[in-house]
Amino acid sequence: MRVGHVKQSREDLQDDCSVYEAIAEGWPTVDYGTHEVDIRRFIAAFNFTGTDQDRPISTLSGGERNRAHLAKMIKHAPNVLLLDEPSNDLDVEVLRNLENAISEFAGTDRKIANATEGVFEALMY
Repeated sequence: MRVGHVKQSREDLQDDCSVYEAIAEGWPTVDYGTHEVDIRRFIAAFNFTGTDQDRPISTLSGGERNRAHLAKMIKHAPNVLLLDEPSNDLDVEVLRNLENAISEFAGTDRKIANATEGVFEALMY
């Protein structure tokens, strides 16, 4: 089982890396469904296009950091998603994209739970 976990704090993004470096982590491509996608194209799907991919993480807004963190996690193709308040700081367009991505999630059984922070932390540790 591959668990994807997005913490509300988004603390695992290194401020001195570019968006591209933080998400790609050296990967040239990503397995996306049944096909491979160039990593820059994958990152662009999270609304980081053109020179936005060269911006340092330290310059991103809260919503942009959230998108970068989601992209980094989803790149690993988890079959279980744990999202700690994933909609914080996201604009309407990105919220719709997140809703669509969750509804099309490739898992065979989708369960959505709303847990308090204490319960969420207990699940992770």
